[in-house]
Amino acid sequence: MEMRNLLFIVLVGIQLGYSQHNKIKLEPVSLLNVIHIQELKDEPSITLKNIEIHEPGIKESKQKQQTQKKASEADSTSYTRIKKTMVNEPILEGTYPGNIAGSGIPLDNHLAISKAGKIVAVQNSNFGVYNTSGQSLQQKTLDALSQSLGFNNAKYDPRVIYDPLHDRFIIVYLNGSSANNSRIIVGFSATNDPAGAWFMYALLGNLKDNLLITEDVWTDYPSIGISTEELFITGNLFTDAGVFKGAGIWQIPLSEGYMGTTLNPVVYITYYFSLMPVTGATQPYGPDMYFIRTNIGNGNQIHIHYLTNSEANGGVLNPPVTIPTMLNYSMPPDAPQKGTTLKLSTNDNRIQTAYLENNIIVYAFNTGLNGRSSIYYGTIYLNSMGLSFAFADAIYITDSQYSIAFPSVVYAGCGSPAGNNSLLFVDFSSPNNRPGIGAFAIDANGDYSDMLIAFEGTGQIGFGTNSPYRWGDYSGGALRQDGSNQIWCYGAVGSVTGFNTGRLAHFSTDLCQSTNIQPNTTTHQELSVYPVPCYNEVTVTFPVEKTGELSVNLLDIHGRFIRNLVTDKLYQGTAQFTMSVNELPKGTYILQVQKDNKILAKKKIVKE
Repeated sequence: MEMRNLLFIVLVGIQLGYSQHNKIKLEPVSLLNVIHIQELKDEPSITLKNIEIHEPGIKESKQKQQTQKKASEADSTSYTRIKKTMVNEPILEGTYPGNIAGSGIPLDNHLAISKAGKIVAVQNSNFGVYNTSGQSLQQKTLDALSQSLGFNNAKYDPRVIYDPLHDRFIIVYLNGSSANNSRIIVGFSATNDPAGAWFMYALLGNLKDNLLITEDVWTDYPSIGISTEELFITGNLFTDAGVFKGAGIWQIPLSEGYMGTTLNPVVYITYYFSLMPVTGATQPYGPDMYFIRTNIGNGNQIHIHYLTNSEANGGVLNPPVTIPTMLNYSMPPDAPQKGTTLKLSTNDNRIQTAYLENNIIVYAFNTGLNGRSSIYYGTIYLNSMGLSFAFADAIYITDSQYSIAFPSVVYAGCGSPAGNNSLLFVDFSSPNNRPGIGAFAIDANGDYSDMLIAFEGTGQIGFGTNSPYRWGDYSGGALRQDGSNQIWCYGAVGSVTGFNTGRLAHFSTDLCQSTNIQPNTTTHQELSVYPVPCYNEVTVTFPVEKTGELSVNLLDIHGRFIRNLVTDKLYQGTAQFTMSVNELPKGTYILQVQKDNKILAKKKIVKE
């Protein structure tokens, strides 16, 4: 029987992508002010109420996306996960009230934590500093942070990140939602104390360049990441009529922001939607930077954009490459909530979160599955030669009771080049539950725990009959990079007032303990490979005693998992498949055939 060959995925640049960006050296950006958090005074602030999320395309494409959402909700296909190992739920160390409840819609929670245990939590539209006991140290609105900058429009979409190499925080948020007032506010903490002084700057959000962008635009939905040397900000570009025109990647030297000197940024203008920077989990990597994205709507591809070198050393944004994924993704159905017919919007399936550790990119986003909103959890195994080839794998994270959305994936320690352990933080809701926050533990094999309910809200989210109501755009999660494997997260929960309320949660996991892994029962059968050694391809033959789904895995010589080659239904008799090994580095490997939790056969292969 012929089995599908899914082994090595050669990454090929999309032809259309080779010239679809424009690099611009921006005018120097002067320091606007040095603010001191403790001294700021809050004044009446502008409340942001974005009822509709901005998505790519025109009215017809948005209608298509709504049709895809309805189709996902009506999908009765039953997906059942097969557990290979037992994974315990995350350990909840505590939950704490978040920032001062306001009327920002949606809440857009984000979070960072320093080695010293200082936590910065941001949301629409305020800023908070906490210690690891959950005690609030400072609470300020984004308007208070911006009082001296001269911008009086709505402040929204805040992001925050901690730089463990330089022991500093960076905050990014937006001002204004039209071409004439669009600004990206950027703050660098002057020290490792986020309750102290910050250096504040403003970048223009209108990137009309008369080449790729021929109309005035404004910037929406920022994401941020850092390398060893630079800050990267991505954002989507819309006309005032709401038509998507492209995206920007701003590249800013960290040293200039940390010293409070003039910034010298460059920006890459592209045609692509929602590029997510991929930041190192335990420490920044560099000087290169990865960005990843999906196709919005139904799809089965992930696209990688790879920026090589810092701007000071001739940085270049390379042509994007495309990886076909093992699982399809779709638009996530909107989520029901208890006590009301008002549903919560799950938006679309843009990538929400990503990290890099052990040369593996881990990412997650909303998808439809079993008629409800679920999570697509993917891994991309990079090669030391860069993007010449890579492995890709994915699993669905789903719950039989809850709709889950807006994931934040955090490295949970003890990973290896064979796989990373992660904590996946989510917002949840169901017809029988108020909107709350929860978490899954995911081991290096791709198995995951049941969802831990960290906190269920006290009421619904939203008012009136305008369904679906804005739930959020993203959540926040971060690893305390001091070796303790503490994980802190920030999400949105329902309240008796009907507004989303921020909630902090502190987690740990036992993924670094071997007690999670159940030993396999091994029953070896004959497996033959030809030729030995192999050069271009290898043919594998083995008996199948009983019809069922089998997996073939590739291991290194020490028995460490590299990746799943193929999983397919095989019928009783003899199975045979041929796979290309052209891109496989020379060496000795192990092929392993497995059914459920039993290893049926193993065989060495030698690549010359």
